[in-house]
Amino acid sequence: MDDEYIPITVAAEVANIPARTVRAWVADGKLPAISGKRGKLVRRGDVDQIATLTGRADGRVTASGNAAVSLATEVATNPHHDALIPSQLYAVYQQTLDAQAAELARLDQLYREQIAAKDALIDELRRRAEHAERRPRPTSTRVRVLSWLARQVTTLFFSV
Repeated sequence: MDDEYIPITVAAEVANIPARTVRAWVADGKLPAISGKRGKLVRRGDVDQIATLTGRADGRVTASGNAAVSLATEVATNPHHDALIPSQLYAVYQQTLDAQAAELARLDQLYREQIAAKDALIDELRRRAEHAERRPRPTSTRVRVLSWLARQVTTLFFSV
């Protein structure tokens, strides 16, 4: 099945990439092709390898993702690409996983710092709220004067 030749449109569907991209790779010599009755034909094995390396095998993006695009180009242009695939694919896959792990660790640290800053702000606001509740509420001068006057009037009327 790997030696089967398929049209560019079918290759594009298999690799889940635009047919225009496959045609460009063929035109640039990055993907070997032969001329057939149905136009340019590419080897199914080459298409499967490119689909795996670009992270688009089976129509879903895989962990290797775009980090393997340069390797896919190298594989497509190297006549001895069958020997390159296992070791280099594993190396690219491992590099991608390492890069993703490093990015996740960086984001985790950033989020922890942000959470710590928010927790400190929340603690400060709680402290201020508790302090404000313990303090007597300020009254306006007018209210104080009226209260004093009411006490004086009450004292005058009830002291007689």
